[in-house]
Amino acid sequence: MTNHIHLQIEVIDQPTGKIMKHVHFHYATYLNQKYHFIDHVFESRYAAELLTDVDYELEVNRYIHLNPIREVEPEKCYIIRLSSIPVLRS
Repeated sequence: MTNHIHLQIEVIDQPTGKIMKHVHFHYATYLNQKYHFIDHVFESRYAAELLTDVDYELEVNRYIHLNPIREVEPEKCYIIRLSSIPVLRS
């Protein structure tokens, strides 16, 4: 998971495209300045999906939280301490 992110957000009055443009632009600017990169930060354009079912929303939420555990080697799972994964596991 080094070249993409997963977000689950509730949109009230702004289109997701506008929100993601803002997030991607500012994150890419930060990363490029910090590490002196000049290339693209993200692999591809963002994809959005409308979650209309509560059960599916919970499934997506679990996937987002547990994905780092599945994708990263155990010794690099320091991210877990900074997330809500311990709460989801209980």
